[in-house]
Amino acid sequence: MSWSKAKTVANWPKEKQREFLEDLTPEQVAELHLQPWYWIGRPEQQLPEGDWLIWLLMTGRGFGKTRTALENFVLMMVALPEWEGTPTQWGVIGETFSDCRNILIEGPAGLIGILNRLKIPYQYNKSLWQIVLGTGQIIHMLGADNPDVGRGYNFAGLVMDEFAKWRNGKRIWQEGLHFTLRVGPKPRAIVATTPKMGNTQLKEWLDSPRVIVTKGALDDNADNLPESFIEGIAEQYAGTRLERQERYGELIEEVEGALWKYDMILIWRGTLPEIVRTVVAIDPAITNTENSDETGIVVASRCKDGELLIRADRTVKAQPSQWAQRAIDTYHEFEADRIVYEDNQGGDAWADIIHQIDPFIPVKPIHAMVGKRLRAEPISSLYEQHKVFHVAHFDKLEGQMTSWEPYDPKSKSPDRVDALVHALTELNPSGTKSRFISELMDFCPNCQQANPKGQVICQSCARPM
Repeated sequence: MSWSKAKTVANWPKEKQREFLEDLTPEQVAELHLQPWYWIGRPEQQLPEGDWLIWLLMTGRGFGKTRTALENFVLMMVALPEWEGTPTQWGVIGETFSDCRNILIEGPAGLIGILNRLKIPYQYNKSLWQIVLGTGQIIHMLGADNPDVGRGYNFAGLVMDEFAKWRNGKRIWQEGLHFTLRVGPKPRAIVATTPKMGNTQLKEWLDSPRVIVTKGALDDNADNLPESFIEGIAEQYAGTRLERQERYGELIEEVEGALWKYDMILIWRGTLPEIVRTVVAIDPAITNTENSDETGIVVASRCKDGELLIRADRTVKAQPSQWAQRAIDTYHEFEADRIVYEDNQGGDAWADIIHQIDPFIPVKPIHAMVGKRLRAEPISSLYEQHKVFHVAHFDKLEGQMTSWEPYDPKSKSPDRVDALVHALTELNPSGTKSRFISELMDFCPNCQQANPKGQVICQSCARPM
């Protein structure tokens, strides 16, 4: 882990510090009081030299990538106040417009704080969502939730924050924002992002000679993060692909045998449609030890027009009474219609535990008659057909979806995915009838659960087939 110049001096002996300060001019002392970025930023956080189009800050969470991007963005603006007699214009783009305003402009590491610290005059025009500097330069605030963002602008530079999360990132860059960089001798973009599996634009940038790549980990910024936060991340993600991605900023290649690819997971934007049914699905952990699986708890809804929404992942590692309480709280929070749970191991005991806490909760057992792959395959198909949306990114759930290898017997049992599959199967029973399952099983016309071929009485609901 490298040190900033400020921290380096702070760790010198007192005599050396005194000599350093005595050699500074009054102007230099005044400048250091403003905490310029060359002084407080680490070496890898400084603007790269050379002829580049994009500076890609592809790092783990907590590295300080957003602040790094914005501090250097301000330095770029100060260095080019005008071009051909006209004040230059600049763009700041977040995943959504709200993210741009709340994080990149008004947030703790946002532009307003930086401009205030450096005493750069500006006006914040909220009616036009612009920041106008005293030089006449304009910073435009934009959100990537508009797929045509950037069209019509002429920029000298950009900041693109959390690019890997943008729904249409590749299209927005290649068809829109790239063409806006046409002012000044070296128009440039700073891209700050934690990588996401399967992001093809990031892969192209990594191979481009016009892209400077800075990689880094959460641990590089440990001095500015609570120890409890670092310990919590280490505990939750240790040894997983998500640790490599979220902590160390590694772009992970898609797993060849996975049923889900990252681009199959679509995020619902805007107001939720009318919901007609909601379920909380549980995949109970069989044991409660240090090495036990988590208990998968996923909330899903079916909408009036047929869309299926994944609304929450409340998976937890806990003893039965604790995960049952969490599922009940989730049931009430989302005004669900019922709780469904897998009863292959545990049977009626799971319902008893839930009803001991709240006897009025409607529950439904699901007895899995086929293997995990056969259950998950038709749900994966629903994602391919763009019938399922997530209301937000659920990193752990999506990491499990895109990394689980159903054909590999050594692949860890996917508790979150199992709960998701149970929820969507309950909401979309016709979707479970894949050609694989139909060849092996008959489906009960009453509860839609799979039964062995020729079964007369349903093994799940005990009603005639």
